[in-house]
Amino acid sequence: MRHKKKGRQLGRQTKHRWALFRSLVTSLLEQERIETTEAKAKEIRGFTDRMISLGKEGSLPARRRALSFLRSKAVVSKLFSDVASRFRDRPGRSEE
Repeated sequence: MRHKKKGRQLGRQTKHRWALFRSLVTSLLEQERIETTEAKAKEIRGFTDRMISLGKEGSLPARRRALSFLRSKAVVSKLFSDVASRFRDRPGRSEE
């Protein structure tokens, strides 16, 4: 039984699901708009908020943590320069 289990399985195994989340968040930060299902969008909200919070932090360790999740230097540099500056004075979910 799945009682009190957090997160959606999305019909995938764990590694495939994590790869899906990484690619969706990378695409969202790169293109700033994606078309996906509602369930997948709800699942990547937390990951996206965390990446934006790392971008707002702006430190080297934060950049390395973002790079370990996103795995694209171009997207990480865009996150830390453009996207984070847009959300600078807007509190995220974890900062409320």
